[in-house]
Parts: sequence; C-alpha cells; structure tokens
Amino acid sequence: MSKEITVKEISINSKRDKKKFFKFLIDTYKGNPYASPNLYSDEMDEFDPSVNDAFRFCECRMFLAYRGRRVVGRIAGILHKGVNEKNNVKQLRFTRFDTIDDFSVTKALFKQLVLWAKELGMEVVLCADAPDHDNVSLSKGSRCVDVLTTKIDAQLVQAFREQGVEFITTRTIGYDHIDLAAAKECGIRVGNAPYGPHGVA
Repeated sequence: MSKEITVKEISINSKRDKKKFFKFLIDTYKGNPYASPNLYSDEMDEFDPSVNDAFRFCECRMFLAYRGRRVVGRIAGILHKGVNEKNNVKQLRFTRFDTIDDFSVTKALFKQLVLWAKELGMEVVLCADAPDHDNVSLSKGSRCVDVLTTKIDAQLVQAFREQGVEFITTRTIGYDHIDLAAAKECGIRVGNAPYGPHGVA
C-alpha cells in the first residue's frame, strides 16, 4: 500500500462526497465511549448552501486526505466575508479537522488550506481547536498565539518559541494557566484581557 498522502477537494454540492467527509469522523471514533459525532442530517444542512443562510456571505471548501483508496483525514476551510469586512481583517478559519494518528496527514491537509488562504490574500488562519503538542506546528511563522483557558505549560511554551512565536495572549483576566516563568526564560511576552469593572469577562 502506498504511503503517499493525496488531498482531494470535494464538492460542497455533492451529497455523496459530503457523506464521505462526515462518515470519516464516525469511522475514526467508532467504539470510543467518549466520542459523540454530529448527526448526518445536521451536518448536511450545515454545509448545504441552499439550507444554511450563512453561505450568502461565506465561502467553504472541503478536503479529504487519502492514503491509497483509504480516507485518512479531513478538513474544511471557511471564508467569512462579512466578518472580514466588518472587522477589517483578512482571516480564514478552519473546521471539521480530524485525522488518523499520522502527522504527515495533518501537514498535507493544512498545506492545502494554507494555499487557499494565500490565494485569497489572507493574513490569519483561525483554529477552532485548543493548542497542544500535536498541533503546535500550526503556529510556525506566526509572531503571536491567542488562547482562552488552555493550559500552556513549560513544554508548550518552549515548543511555541521553536516555531518563532514571540507573544502569547489570553482572552481572560487571569493568566495562571500560562507558565510565566517559562515564557520569560524563552523571551516570550504574555498579555491578558484587562476587563474594566463594568465589563463582561
């Protein structure tokens, strides 16, 4: 069996293609008592331009990774034109990212997504997943990483530094989930959200 990973874009208008995309999650976590995949019907509606009104101002591209004839990963990219225009930003977000336990699949999928982001002239790729040691390489080339309450330990701080990260910001008042001593040692600056006394955290 070939070890080469190929990434193919699927049609967002093809129910057959999208069923492969959604089924991969179910097959991957089959037998896992902690997994709770979304319903086919909900996913089909979410990614149906004739049903989901968000497609009036969004674009979406969906990709499947293959090793030979076997599906080994998936990812979707979303360009939200309304948010970009309102906030004067150039952002592309991704969702529905799942793979087998093989980092080469991750790299192949994100390579495809980053190519699309560059074609669009985007400056930021947003990740819906919390940062960890498995996806820290996604920060390569970025000066800043923005987190919420994810624990950023010394090892993760060091890993960010190796990717070129210079700043870590947290969208919280507290920052005890970040190893400040490790950040200082690595030369990474840390910032938090100083909400005012009448603000909402």
